[in-house]
Amino acid sequence: MIQQPLTLIDYARTRQLDPAKLLAEFTDNPDALPEPQGEQAGQPTYDPDQLDRARGVTTLAGFATLRGWDLDDVRRWDKRQPDLWPESVGSVYTGQAGKPWKLYPLGALDVVAAAESVRRGREPKPEGLVTMDEFADKMGVSRAMVKNKWRVQHRDIWPEPAGKRGRQHLYEEEGLMRVFRAARG
Repeated sequence: MIQQPLTLIDYARTRQLDPAKLLAEFTDNPDALPEPQGEQAGQPTYDPDQLDRARGVTTLAGFATLRGWDLDDVRRWDKRQPDLWPESVGSVYTGQAGKPWKLYPLGALDVVAAAESVRRGREPKPEGLVTMDEFADKMGVSRAMVKNKWRVQHRDIWPEPAGKRGRQHLYEEEGLMRVFRAARG
């Protein structure tokens, strides 16, 4: 799920939050506010998934991307782990047809993920490591752009693989961010 960067006011509107309380929450803890992604009408814009995580909540798609799980697997967890499955704490209203995305406590989904890891004998995703596909999806660019263009054009700063997940190499996310910034000039 790729969402466009939002101002804090737009973010509050899509999450049905009181904008004053949201601003107070980030004013009380300014270190929790993620880096701005751009600007809209003079206001900084932020990645909605990063704002969700700063507040300790996430959507199922955001959690799957963050922790390296398959989204279809994560959607089945409520049936596989009903005793651990958390109640939703809000919704994301996108203005599109269909049901709004539910928000869940990030820590509670981590508990379910740990139980699923034990059940399936799966190792959890190492922190800070992503595949090229995951990075492309997160940054909102095509996978071919990352694999075929950036990797060739920025060979001098391209990070070394830090392991593998299945058939795909894992890279330090910060190393790929350096390539992203260089590609964007």
